[in-house]
Amino acid sequence: MKTISIIIISSFLLAASCSKEEALKVKTDSAGIIISIPYQWKQGIHLSTPVSNSGLAAAIYYKGNIVIPVSDGGTKRLLAMINSKNGEFIWKWDDRYVPTEYEDITYYFQYNNLLTYQNGTRSYCINLDNGTTHWKHRGTQCLI
Repeated sequence: MKTISIIIISSFLLAASCSKEEALKVKTDSAGIIISIPYQWKQGIHLSTPVSNSGLAAAIYYKGNIVIPVSDGGTKRLLAMINSKNGEFIWKWDDRYVPTEYEDITYYFQYNNLLTYQNGTRSYCINLDNGTTHWKHRGTQCLI
């Protein structure tokens, strides 16, 4: 009797601790082509009240994560790296000469963990590992 009780309790605990993964609710059309797939996570690009944000001409990836423009709800615009697995912010960068300027990164250069871009007469180099400024330079004329 004692053995049967232990087996029943063990079975119950095992069943309760296991969780069945939900299948993705993929929608397909009549030809079997995927037309919709649910997101795994979502993250707001405005940390507070939405304001006009910045833009990137091309996606910036580093170690499987993505760099996106975000706003702080005031007039500041920042760059942030987001973890592609869970949507959490890894770092936020806000070390521009003009924090309120619209950041439109059309051209950039990425080498290893460094991202370099120019906005007007201001050039920046960001360490993608930790979101710190590697260097920045303010010139008198636009180089590009």
